[in-house]
Amino acid sequence: CARPAQRVSETQRGERRQHRTMGSELRDVTVSFDNEANIRVLDADKFERTRELRDECSGFSDKVNDFTEAVQTFVQVLDTQAKVIEQEKLKAIGQRNLVDAEIETRKQKKNQ
Repeated sequence: CARPAQRVSETQRGERRQHRTMGSELRDVTVSFDNEANIRVLDADKFERTRELRDECSGFSDKVNDFTEAVQTFVQVLDTQAKVIEQEKLKAIGQRNLVDAEIETRKQKKNQ
């Protein structure tokens, strides 16, 4: 009894290839147990280096967050100071205008 030929779609071929690749990748994986009876896929040395890297990254992230907070505080202080300076600048301009107006008033009184 002859079977009809099966047509395999490109998707199915890709899935088959992926399964073959995964199988070959799994042959390179070593499963072990650590001192605390936990299952490990990485060897102990790589696991420890990964843990150290995680801790260093966490420390770096904390430092970046602290720096960000310090910069935000600094920017807030600068904004506050900029507002104070702008107010003082406007007061100085107003005083200068008053002085100029007084000089003009005195000149007019003198000329009369």
